[in-house]
Amino acid sequence: LFNNRREQGKYWIDGHRLYTDSEDGEPIKVKIASLDDQSMVIEMNRGGNMETITFGKGSVKRLNELPE
Repeated sequence: LFNNRREQGKYWIDGHRLYTDSEDGEPIKVKIASLDDQSMVIEMNRGGNMETITFGKGSVKRLNELPE
């Protein structure tokens, strides 16, 4: 869910990057900071601010970071 809109469609992983299709046809790319059998942590740039999101079994946690 982003900007009150659910993103859906194809996704793929290449190295340490997760890509998703966007409505304008340009892929969206985020960095996979860590991945194991219990969780996945991604880092992304949302409007100029770095954001870290942790996906765990049954939960999602957002950690906003100030830009450097």
